[in-house]
Amino acid sequence: MPHARYGVNGKDNSTNAQSRIGRMLVQSLLTELNLGAYKPWVEKVASGTEPDMEQSIRAVLSRLLEKVKKEEAFTLPGEGREIRLSHITHEIPTALRNSINEVRADESKACLHIRALAHGFIQGLPAWKEAKERMEKRMADGKAEQGKEAEQAREVLLYDYEQISLFESILACAVNESRDEKQPRKAIDSLTLGVIVAVYMALRQRGMNIDHLMHGYLDMDRFKKIEVWDGVKPLYMTMKTPAKHDKANGAKHLLEMMHHRCPLRCPIAMLGLYFAYQFLQKKETLPTMEDWLSETMHKRPFIRLQSGAGASVTSFNGTVRENLALIGGPSRFTFKCLRNMGIAEAGEDWNMDRSKIVAGVSHAVHDTKYRSFDAAMLLTGAGYTGSNPEDQGAYSKAVDQVGPSHPL
Repeated sequence: MPHARYGVNGKDNSTNAQSRIGRMLVQSLLTELNLGAYKPWVEKVASGTEPDMEQSIRAVLSRLLEKVKKEEAFTLPGEGREIRLSHITHEIPTALRNSINEVRADESKACLHIRALAHGFIQGLPAWKEAKERMEKRMADGKAEQGKEAEQAREVLLYDYEQISLFESILACAVNESRDEKQPRKAIDSLTLGVIVAVYMALRQRGMNIDHLMHGYLDMDRFKKIEVWDGVKPLYMTMKTPAKHDKANGAKHLLEMMHHRCPLRCPIAMLGLYFAYQFLQKKETLPTMEDWLSETMHKRPFIRLQSGAGASVTSFNGTVRENLALIGGPSRFTFKCLRNMGIAEAGEDWNMDRSKIVAGVSHAVHDTKYRSFDAAMLLTGAGYTGSNPEDQGAYSKAVDQVGPSHPL
């Protein structure tokens, strides 16, 4: 039994660890293909003829290739997981080979012609080769892009009028598809972009990852004690999401965002449009309260592709730059800039303690167990001066007035 080998990043690189991860990833592919549970599937594949076994593995790898082409994430219980090169080159081949050989080892005692699956068998299949090549190219392109981003991520900001123009262009679906100048961008793509931009502008969390955020982790609450405005304890939305470098099954971070002063830029209103399009326009099944509180909605991605699979925020960097080009905005902009922009805007409030800003845009163990709630930063993300908020916006004031005393 191989011992655990830990890399410099603390990752367990042992064969057992790779097999465990690989089995989990293959199970997600089997689920999407409606092929049942991993163990019975492996037993059937390993016990079949060589052509049948190859055909079964090809089907799984073809589904993997399809996800790589569409830049979809693996759909795992309670989260999504971005596809990485190591998943293709190590974890999935290791899991399949070890699992099949374990079954065949038992059967070979009674039937001598059954042979172990050779190293390199899976790597020789066309779908595996193409998936690997595509991921290598994506990684190379990503590193080049990161190098460019690193030089300018802290420099590029959007002024207030640019932020308004950006949301106007998103909501107007003003960008045309490059393949057909007369065909506007798909509405779901524009709405997804709107949700990403609005949520990042509101939260501004360093390393915060909404790729893995699920619908079931959204909730509404309101201030418990303090009246921010006379007679008003404002509503806010809560969510739980992993952050960069968190463990796959680690505790999620608790975050909050309010209705924005400007309804055009409101993340909660944008999310409402997103839901309305999916449930009313696309006629997706409206979840019942029972569904919403069940595991079903805890597996439904917050931001999704047309196919229903989870979307990657990074893949929308080019999309937001198309809108910025339309309004004459900066061409080097990425979503990383929104976090730095939020810090700069909070820092313009001379009464705001710097420690509050630092705490408000970082993530720590504390806020996986307790709320990282900070009223000043919450208000700043909603367009107010955090230390001394202006009069409540008419839109959010109306929402608070018609909302129940306790939304839960």
